[in-house]
Amino acid sequence: MVKPNVVMYSTVIHSLFKDNLVSDAFGLYSKMIVKNISPNVVTYTSLIYGFCIVGQFKEAVGLLNEMLLKNISPNVLTFNTLIDGLFKKGEVRKVRNVLAVMLKQGVKPNVVTYNSLMDGYFSVKEVNKAIYVFNTIARTEVKPDVYSYSVMINGLCKNKMVDEAVNLFKEMYLKNISLDTVTYNSLIDGLCKSGRISVVWDFLDEMYDRGLRADVITYNSILGALCKSRQVDKAIELLAKIKDQGIQLDMYTYTVLVDGLCKNGRLKDALEIYQDLWIKGYHFDETMYTVMIDGLCKEGLFDEALSLMSKMEGCTPNGITYTTLIKALSKNGKNEKAVKLHCEMIARGLL
Repeated sequence: MVKPNVVMYSTVIHSLFKDNLVSDAFGLYSKMIVKNISPNVVTYTSLIYGFCIVGQFKEAVGLLNEMLLKNISPNVLTFNTLIDGLFKKGEVRKVRNVLAVMLKQGVKPNVVTYNSLMDGYFSVKEVNKAIYVFNTIARTEVKPDVYSYSVMINGLCKNKMVDEAVNLFKEMYLKNISLDTVTYNSLIDGLCKSGRISVVWDFLDEMYDRGLRADVITYNSILGALCKSRQVDKAIELLAKIKDQGIQLDMYTYTVLVDGLCKNGRLKDALEIYQDLWIKGYHFDETMYTVMIDGLCKEGLFDEALSLMSKMEGCTPNGITYTTLIKALSKNGKNEKAVKLHCEMIARGLL
């Protein structure tokens, strides 16, 4: 019989964390300690990852300090795991401290480190720092990969710096960096949100020319932009094309379209799509119900809106659902019903 060693324990612990079986992983680690099997760098890195999953960042940083005290050298994966986890929590100061320890230990950042830093700085709205990190890569031996560019393009677009994102996209061409669907989706979404829908079709054609397939994320961005720019017929036409391509649409796709139809005075078309989905057994979420309720209110169909709210299945009205109805009722002089809903909202702890 093979006696379990640190490698075997570390491998299983890592697998358990990857499968989100956090308590099982910590339980196995406890057994390992009881059997006097000393953890190695792989074990510690897995444990740090586990603590980050459950949001116990103090314990994760504590493990890094424990490693240093025991003269177990953290590797680049250890630091990357901690940096990524801390950024997700918005712990920028702790990230800087970890980065300082990393450099002091002589561990060189790799492309994953830089990508995590850029993504992290964008997530806390420190755009200039993300740009600084990207520019720093050029002064190192590390080469930015497709993900580095995708992070930058996505971050710039989300911060309304679409022209800068387009320039980076062009830079990828010049450097022969293979573009992927994620990169295109980030840029297309940015262009759509900035109202530059006319440019998007060229990028969509370009994707096909490069053998890349647009997915539901690509089309959700375009459908949203078409509806926002009151091009609802084009949106319906595009939806038919998407279905013909065999792309599996999600509830967000239909919600975007139904919302667009309602906001453009096309309640009848919105109801047709809604009822068709209901007949086919789709499960609606709070957003879809709220969009439909808002559409009914816009046409003065308040009884129908209240009826739909009372019949919500699989979910309950949220604060936005109540607020939508209350505002519409108050605006149209139906104060008694609005007050009743307001009281109900307070009773449910939504206010």
